Amino acid sequence: MEITLVRPTSVDEKAVIKVIIQPKDYNPEIDKEAKKYAKTATFKGFRPGQAPLDLVRHMIAKDILQNIVFDLLSKSLYGYLDDNKLAIIGYPIPTEDTPAFDTKTQKEFHFYYYIGLVDDFEVNHTNINFTNYQVLVNEEMIDKEIESIRNAEGETKPTDNPAEATGVSLRISLTQINTDKGENDADNKVTYEEDSKLQLDDLTPIIVNKLKTLNIGEEVEGTLEEIFEDVHIAGEILNLEHKHLHNNPNPCTLMLKGWLVDQPTELNEAFFEKHFPENTPTNYEEYREKLSSEIQKLLDKNVDSAKKMLIKEAILENTTVELPKAFFEYWMNELNEKEPGQYTEKNYKVIKNQLKWDLISSKLTTLFDISVSSEEVLLFEVNKILSQFGGHLINNDEIMKRVFEMVTENFKKKPEEFRKVSDDVKETKLFDKLLELYQDMPKTIVTMEELNEVLKPFIEKQKQEDNEFQISELTEVETENTTSEEVK
Repeated sequence: MEITLVRPTSVDEKAVIKVIIQPKDYNPEIDKEAKKYAKTATFKGFRPGQAPLDLVRHMIAKDILQNIVFDLLSKSLYGYLDDNKLAIIGYPIPTEDTPAFDTKTQKEFHFYYYIGLVDDFEVNHTNINFTNYQVLVNEEMIDKEIESIRNAEGETKPTDNPAEATGVSLRISLTQINTDKGENDADNKVTYEEDSKLQLDDLTPIIVNKLKTLNIGEEVEGTLEEIFEDVHIAGEILNLEHKHLHNNPNPCTLMLKGWLVDQPTELNEAFFEKHFPENTPTNYEEYREKLSSEIQKLLDKNVDSAKKMLIKEAILENTTVELPKAFFEYWMNELNEKEPGQYTEKNYKVIKNQLKWDLISSKLTTLFDISVSSEEVLLFEVNKILSQFGGHLINNDEIMKRVFEMVTENFKKKPEEFRKVSDDVKETKLFDKLLELYQDMPKTIVTMEELNEVLKPFIEKQKQEDNEFQISELTEVETENTTSEEVK
């Protein structure tokens, strides 16, 4: 087998990798398959398993040759890239010079691929602009959490006094009009209507004040954004499509059905034991201390997530990676032929940032010698699933066993899913390692509100990128040959 890499000499050229597979490469594989098949094969004139090996080989060679050649191609191509520590973007794309694959006329098979070869680069992960933020729990946080818990576990009762109300009972209705076809067409009008109980905090102050002037059964009207502090609340209540939530001009009507007041649950021994069954607090002060510790753990977890985002952005900003211009444009054109309009120039910045981070992440993973076992991947996915139903399920042996079996079976059927989760585990371990590097830096104490202000531009940027383009497709490694058969 011969493998040759032709590097580009200018930014307008693409790197080409040439692979030649010869009879000496694939004949041993054909012999292996022939020996396996011969043990059970039945041919006229011979007992089962007694046919001469040469006859068996002759009968099956043409049928299995293509699979053998493409298996050798895939292993040799990616093996060459790994052995030579070559970083690439995308996946190898057949060049226009690659001859058609034909087992009838060819003994030697030539493959030519464009590859997105990336020049070597250095990752600057130590000298970056990074602030080691910390948010500390305070008395106000503890008070709010206790109030929230007591209200959630307490009862809601009707009240005739709007001044003491903490919630309101409403009938909410919205007539959605398909403006593309005209509002006079009755078939284009859909009315959504539901009864709901809401906290006053869910509504804008203007609407709350208007409601307090109404009698039971009277109505107030406004757009979703005029009524709700978060329009997604209306989406959940009325089961509206997301596209109808923002800038929806159709009026929404609220009919007042009654006022509600929260009756918080009592602070007593049963309450303390429910929340801390082990080492149960004996009094209110001890309960506050334990709750303070739990809130601090949650704050630390949230701040760590924020710091990971800031570290990633700082490393991206501080590291220069030159992506192969000619290959990138060629690759985007090819993808755009498959999915017109998806891979356009307006998305290039988003795509390039993701590719750049993938390359940096891969290099750091190697630098820190980060590896992932199958058991770690399995446990990561199992815990992820169980966390969606509440952490207490982790202690249920029967459920754990069933989820383990389900995930294991899914990974067997979909190896690409295993690969994706494995990458997630590597990324998690990488960020944990990066956090370790900065944990001894002097801490800057801030409030959660101050930290959110710091994160705001990064979060907005991420939202914008997510809205513009879904980049998951770019993580799928595919290699195509000229006959459109996928090399796996």
